[in-house]
Amino acid sequence: SIFLNRRISRINHYNNKILSFEDNNGITVDVKNLIFTASLNMLISSLNPSPPKKIIDSLNTIKFRTIMICVIYLNMKNFSSNASIYFSDPSCPFTRIYEPKNRSRQMSPKEKTSIVVEIPSFDKDSCLLQSVGDFTFLQFVYYVTVVAFTASVCASLGLI
Repeated sequence: SIFLNRRISRINHYNNKILSFEDNNGITVDVKNLIFTASLNMLISSLNPSPPKKIIDSLNTIKFRTIMICVIYLNMKNFSSNASIYFSDPSCPFTRIYEPKNRSRQMSPKEKTSIVVEIPSFDKDSCLLQSVGDFTFLQFVYYVTVVAFTASVCASLGLI
């Protein structure tokens, strides 16, 4: 069975095997396999019996990032020949731009494409007006749009 939109409050395990989970309504479901898509913290805190304190303390030192995604639709055949382009410079507010069409031709119409820009943040309460480096998110979207437009013009002139 596949259960969607269920908040798991407890995961019962024994001898390195997950036996069942309990949801927020108190319903217990026996399982052979469990795919848990919430955070690692939620997984560990849901385990019954609880893991050793040393594991919980180690887990509490891990910092997780939020990723904001900006999708830009382009009226051009391709943006790049790469599926993903990574940016490791810490002064750059985004870490990756990818073009879904380069992973599967079915991701865009034949003569159009899109790019997806990933902006990481350690602020779990991120919103559209939060800072991305020296920009607000909306300023950043404008900046990326200008870059995409410039690439589109260069492509139409045969420069890229």
